[in-house]
Amino acid sequence: MTFIAEEHNEKIEHLDGVPWFSAPVPPREHECWAQTRGYLYQSLVIVERCACGGIHNTNYDGWLEKNSRAVPEEVEAQMDALEDRLVWLQRTQSLCLGVLIAIGFILLFWALAEVF
Repeated sequence: MTFIAEEHNEKIEHLDGVPWFSAPVPPREHECWAQTRGYLYQSLVIVERCACGGIHNTNYDGWLEKNSRAVPEEVEAQMDALEDRLVWLQRTQSLCLGVLIAIGFILLFWALAEVF
């Protein structure tokens, strides 16, 4: 894995050429890494961005705004519940369609029986 400079700005580099905002969001519990880094003030300050959205620079320790790209846990739980509901609705729809088809065949055979 190497940092590749942007074509139009050699002061910004991305890990393997992938910008931080395009990289896959890491799990919540991760150790931040520099996905993108930029050099400011004649390279006196290096600003780094993690794929999670975290920010770090040489003026302070630690990462700020960690997991700012992550989906909040409450929203994740709601999305899981909606996916479960969708699966239930799809199964119910398939069952209803099967029942309607069966009723249609019964009516068809009943109508044919009266004709002959």
